[in-house]
Amino acid sequence: MKRLLIILALVGGFTCGLPFGNLVWVQAENLCVVSYNVENLFHPKHDSVITSERINGLTGERVIEKDDWEWTPEGERRWSYSRYYRKVENIARVLTNIGEWDGVDIVGLQEVENALCVKRLCYTLRRGEYDFVHYESPDPRGIDVALIYKKARIDTIATRAIPVRGLEIRGLEDELITRDILYVCARVKGEKKEQADAIHFFVCHLPSQRGGKAESEWKRKAAKEVLQRAVDSVYEIDPKAKIVVMVLGSFLCILSFG
Repeated sequence: MKRLLIILALVGGFTCGLPFGNLVWVQAENLCVVSYNVENLFHPKHDSVITSERINGLTGERVIEKDDWEWTPEGERRWSYSRYYRKVENIARVLTNIGEWDGVDIVGLQEVENALCVKRLCYTLRRGEYDFVHYESPDPRGIDVALIYKKARIDTIATRAIPVRGLEIRGLEDELITRDILYVCARVKGEKKEQADAIHFFVCHLPSQRGGKAESEWKRKAAKEVLQRAVDSVYEIDPKAKIVVMVLGSFLCILSFG
């Protein structure tokens, strides 16, 4: 078995893979794999996140209010339910055009607010045929990543959110609070057991350049290093692993995979 590494990147005019608007897609390992920046897919209802914290040996919960008021019916954008449903339908239509009769198999999503948005997209795309993986991240606005997959084609083996922290990168008092990197290990259904190799998916949305490119570069560097370590850890266990990296942000190919 040969090593397989696919990087699906959509970054400021540069794409790795086949570009289609705000997404990149590729046909590999008999799968139709898509990386899609859905651009601010917010649910109209104001959202909050419950996180677990451990202080002085005690574990408790803390409610964090998301800064998503802009994307509510009363907010600046007057984000109504009808506009939300229309946006989801448009996203589903794009994915249907790519997948055609058989449909897409794997979609890495960037810029989704919560599980309600992803669930609605799965329902709209093909009712009952898709499931998804999503974890709430500490991003202040609630911008997350997710992965949806066709249940008839894909078995998920393991999933986790990989936190991105910047203190050890910057070495200063600034704390990096940003979205996690999503990791999903899966197998293709229908293959013989001895041939059904695991495929490792990483969905990453690098921190934005808000505040200036030079001033915010350390944040993207932190995310890239976390991603690099995660991919390397898979190769340490299996040097011939099959890995698909879906990324949105600054130019990623400076990373050394291999």
